[in-house]
Amino acid sequence: FNHYQPTDLSSQQYFDKITNNQPIILLNKIITRFVGQIHNTFIVCETKDGVFIIDQHAAAERINLEKNRKEFSNNFQKQQLIIKQKLKLTPAQIETLIKNKDLVEKMGFNYIVENNNYYMVTIPLFLNKYFDNNIFSNLLADLQNGTNEVFTLQDHLIKLKSCKQSIKANDSLTIPEQIELVKKLDKCDDKTICAHGRPSTIFLSIKDFEKLFKRIV
Repeated sequence: FNHYQPTDLSSQQYFDKITNNQPIILLNKIITRFVGQIHNTFIVCETKDGVFIIDQHAAAERINLEKNRKEFSNNFQKQQLIIKQKLKLTPAQIETLIKNKDLVEKMGFNYIVENNNYYMVTIPLFLNKYFDNNIFSNLLADLQNGTNEVFTLQDHLIKLKSCKQSIKANDSLTIPEQIELVKKLDKCDDKTICAHGRPSTIFLSIKDFEKLFKRIV
């Protein structure tokens, strides 16, 4: 997400200015006000009949997942590592790696063995700076569990990348950044869950609040 310059406008004035001709919509509801962040983790915004509470990490993860899927699904281009990366592998993982060498290489991972140590020398291009031993261990775990379909294995890696590159809990966001996040979330095919199946947004209606406070039964 882009970083915005500070503005002299208040949060509500800024919101009113940018939504004057183009309302911000989420799940077919027009947002009337951005309240702000709770503990730099959840974004709260109002509609005429309730409140959205958005998990900023889950929302960003969903946005990145759909973007990465469009860009990288079935793309197995490799990237040569400038410095080979030593892998920390258990005996069981080494056995899985050797057994699935052709499949692993098809996905863009090439390794060498030197003095009984395993080193990664190429990785899938889409992982780029997000590759680490943990991501490769996740791939080996999928293989150990019997997953051997390339698309499924790659999609799991894309999910892990999407998580790593997303804003996190405790990241402070300006009102413009919060607005941009919600606008991008609404463009997603699946707006309601993150890459791992957690909710990205919850809507509480005025009636829900009235029931919680026992104003109505």
